[in-house]
Amino acid sequence: MEQAHCDGLGAGAERAVQRSLDRHRVEGHQDGPVGVQALRDFEAVLALDDGLGANEGRHEQRGDVALRSPDLDQVAEAGGGEDGDAGAPPLEDGIGANGGAVHEAPYFSARDPKGLQPCEEGRRLVARLGWHLGDDDASRRFVDGGQVGERAAHVDADDEHAGHDTVPPMATTAGDIRHLWTHKTQDHPWLSDEELVIDHAEGVWVWTEQGKKLMDGFAGLAVVNVGHGRREIAEAIAEQTVKLAYYPTTRQFSNRPAAQLAAKLASLTPGDLDLTMFAVSGSEANERSMQIARHYWMAKGKADKHKVISFLGGYHGATMGTYAICGLPQLAAPYAKLQPEGFTKLAPPHPYRDRGTGTDEELIARRGRELREAIVREGPDTVSAVILEPVLSSGGFIMPPIGWLRKVRAVCDELDVLMIADEVITGFGRTGRWFAVEHDDVVPDLMSVAKGITSGYIPLSASIATRRLAGVFPDDTKEENVHPNTYAAHPVACAAALANLQIMEKDNLVENAAAMGTRLLEGLRTAIGNSPLVGEVRGRGLLVCADLVEPDGSGRPLDKDTVAKLDRKAWDRGAIVYARGNVLRLAPPLCITREEVDTLVDIAASSIRDLERETAR
Repeated sequence: MEQAHCDGLGAGAERAVQRSLDRHRVEGHQDGPVGVQALRDFEAVLALDDGLGANEGRHEQRGDVALRSPDLDQVAEAGGGEDGDAGAPPLEDGIGANGGAVHEAPYFSARDPKGLQPCEEGRRLVARLGWHLGDDDASRRFVDGGQVGERAAHVDADDEHAGHDTVPPMATTAGDIRHLWTHKTQDHPWLSDEELVIDHAEGVWVWTEQGKKLMDGFAGLAVVNVGHGRREIAEAIAEQTVKLAYYPTTRQFSNRPAAQLAAKLASLTPGDLDLTMFAVSGSEANERSMQIARHYWMAKGKADKHKVISFLGGYHGATMGTYAICGLPQLAAPYAKLQPEGFTKLAPPHPYRDRGTGTDEELIARRGRELREAIVREGPDTVSAVILEPVLSSGGFIMPPIGWLRKVRAVCDELDVLMIADEVITGFGRTGRWFAVEHDDVVPDLMSVAKGITSGYIPLSASIATRRLAGVFPDDTKEENVHPNTYAAHPVACAAALANLQIMEKDNLVENAAAMGTRLLEGLRTAIGNSPLVGEVRGRGLLVCADLVEPDGSGRPLDKDTVAKLDRKAWDRGAIVYARGNVLRLAPPLCITREEVDTLVDIAASSIRDLERETAR
């Protein structure tokens, strides 16, 4: 019976798909998906009563209309008749509207009537759909871009298209997951490995492979600034991959996306931050910034200047060099024996913890004196740079008062030390400005960027230097200074970044981050500002947090194990947040809407109130 059902799918459905494609094939464009009617008809073919299994359940949970298939012959007629355009009801009302919101990309599967195993013919049909689209580039991108969730698994030697009939496993297994090194860290111990497999995402939402829908309240790791599922970036990646997937930028070679991106960054960054050295990760961007600083001083005839001053609570990466400037002792401790001496760490100005009865100006002056004294103590002739995050993310969203960066700039200028701004997290709109240093109207000598440069669609980072600094390196030298890596200025990653920045400008995401950040901050302050567990709610753009304290009024930080319970409480309510140390942190995608901000406020506030009730028992 089940096999007959599958056989019927192979016969009737393939005719429906082919006729639908002949009639409804559409050329792709930037604002909407391709071949929408054809794929809607395809949905109806695959929606065989109970045959959508877990995927149908996901749509029912979201309140969508679950599809029920009519007779296959009727579907075939509706799929591409000569006289009519009748088709099955769409799975998603929002898909296909030019410029409109897309709530969730269609995700189809060919399953048996019990929703357990893929139908053999159904899987072949999905694979064959991609094969038939071979000459239609736009529609092919739609299928191959991951919108069709399953491809054929069975290879039939007698099938003329057997070479196209391959499919990945139906689900990610715990056995597979255990091959990941990161599996050894259990941040969500109450969930099984299988429950933590993220399957797909759209906007500010992600879905697990088991169908749970969650708001991405931390944008991955404060990465996905433009939101998930932006087709423009995927298409830019695909086009560049076909045109030029890779060529090194060593030995004076370059490529168009890299050059265009470097020019674009020069137009966005403050002051004369004009020259970019591309890398892959945020860690490497900070390594490159320190290396450029080192070569700068060597070129200036001051080879003893090598030390880098950093701040407690700061995190700059996971390489050996960046661990030397890491302000998180528990991370840096294993590598202490490998670190050079003189890499001093100082306390940053933390208004909530350090201001006391004084003012922000007095706090800035005090921390500024400490910075100056540290450089003098080490010897200005040995100190290369001061590196700092405008907002110390890993330290607990520590937000120094406006004016602190100006003080650091002044101390560095006085003592002939370079200033490096680590904008890996804060860059590209996260704080409501293109770059966080703009809040202080400061131009650092070097600026490290990553994360938001591509919104995480492909890894890319950079160290951006001022024209003044770069000027000490002649353009006609045959000797290399900072050695780039293999993937520096990767053309595909740079193409992704250009598309990402275009979205940010077109959708006014920097301005939206400022407005939605204010809404999120004020919403949280109103909802939980008076809670005995909340010492302070603070924010800058879409970096917002609640600093949690013991409920006895002492102001002591709340126990980290108690705080960690908020991860589960928010998960159960439908959001992924970041509760570490004594701080609940929120950093959603910059495309978040007013309604989604309010939802995130409700989830965070109800989670904290629930924790408050538990601690009061």
